[in-house]
Amino acid sequence: MILEIRKWPDPILRQKTVAVSVFDQSLQDLVKNMTETMRSESAIGIAANQVGDDRSVAVLEVPFTPGDAPNIYHGRLLTLVNPKILESEGSALSPEGCLSLPETTDVVRRHASIVVEYQDVDGTLCSLRASGLIAFCIQHEMDLLEGKTLMEKASRIRKDMMLRRLKKTGNL
Repeated sequence: MILEIRKWPDPILRQKTVAVSVFDQSLQDLVKNMTETMRSESAIGIAANQVGDDRSVAVLEVPFTPGDAPNIYHGRLLTLVNPKILESEGSALSPEGCLSLPETTDVVRRHASIVVEYQDVDGTLCSLRASGLIAFCIQHEMDLLEGKTLMEKASRIRKDMMLRRLKKTGNL
């Protein structure tokens, strides 16, 4: 089922999500619907609060792009439940867009590589070392799970530009 994408300034986007403690059919249904919604928007990631759910869940499907180090997760669906960054190295600029801020982009400084610990949809504890686009996408979705959109991360000048763009395109 395609879910409605919550748009900024919806209050749920500014709230920290809650840790998942029950790994049941409801969680599996949420992940399935988030995946369908993400794919319908041709996006590479989505956080649960973007579809109105307050659980700490993100879904990613990141294609391989030239310049990325090959990674087994390119092109594969990755579900992160209760993700935490354990390690980070370096920094890089990441041009980003967000489903909750249609037709706006910003450049964000992110860790160049990370190790993230998470649970899968069955509750199994996993970890992943990521760099490049996958690392940037994970960090973007984790920001959303913490209640931070690109709008909250942007400089005052960039916020003003994004607000003008949202108004111009009828998304605000």
